[in-house]
Amino acid sequence: MSDFDRDSDQAKPSAWRKPLLGLAALALLALVFYGIYRFVTSDPGPQRKPVPEVVKLQLIPPPPPPPPPPPPQPKQEVEPPKEAFKAVVPQNEPPSPTPKSDAPPGPPALDAQGEGPGDGFGLAGRPGGGDWLGGGGGGGGGSAIGWYATLLQQKAQEAVQKQPRLIGRRYRVGVRIWFEYPQGVTRVELRESTGDPKLDELLRSTLRSMSLPSEAPPQGVVQPMVLQVTAT
Repeated sequence: MSDFDRDSDQAKPSAWRKPLLGLAALALLALVFYGIYRFVTSDPGPQRKPVPEVVKLQLIPPPPPPPPPPPPQPKQEVEPPKEAFKAVVPQNEPPSPTPKSDAPPGPPALDAQGEGPGDGFGLAGRPGGGDWLGGGGGGGGGSAIGWYATLLQQKAQEAVQKQPRLIGRRYRVGVRIWFEYPQGVTRVELRESTGDPKLDELLRSTLRSMSLPSEAPPQGVVQPMVLQVTAT
């Protein structure tokens, strides 16, 4: 055998060995990539779902509601002092033996013991004097005068109660009232002082502004008329 043939026989195995090694390397790489692919895409199996943790919450009871406010106390209205008016009607003296006259009685009597017959002005002496609120006896004049004194008393009461500066004051005093019907009161005097000059003047001014009854005074009324004003 020649050297050429010997070299040809030695070259044949090396010619197919290289492709075989390349195929083996490719197969190995394919296996590696396949293994990685399977690892990545493989199903890890059913995953265990996490169990939520149960948190216990303890509710704090709300505070008790505040007690209801006490009901409002009813206001106690202070009633103003009631004004008491007392009409002072002095008793008429027994009729004198002189003939009865149709003329109305005269002015207040004099504080002296009368001597002899009355004077030309119809003034007769009477011990102690005093305010007259009525005429002579007989004829039912006393009842009519008392009725008119009651009407005058009501008007005086209305005037005093409407005066706010007299509310709450305490006093007891007699008053003399002169008037001209239907014009109104012309003069007011206090028989005694209340002890407070300002209160005295307030009473006088209040009664001077009072209105008269709508009824005319009966015949035989002699002025001043006397009222007892009391606030307790």
